[in-house]
Amino acid sequence: MRRFIALLLGEMRRLSDDQHGYGPRGADFIDHVDIPGDVMEANQRLAAAHPARSSRRTDPPD
Repeated sequence: MRRFIALLLGEMRRLSDDQHGYGPRGADFIDHVDIPGDVMEANQRLAAAHPARSSRRTDPPD
């Protein structure tokens, strides 16, 4: 389960269109992605519940 949570949080970071993401304002690997507000809220709740998984480090697989 820990690895799954880390993957989810990592994908949200990559989809973000800011300096850390893969969107045009970041690495420019992907087009801008509109993320619905309820998805962003769920991601924030998940990150708050699992702060060790929301860092930029890579967790080893379980």
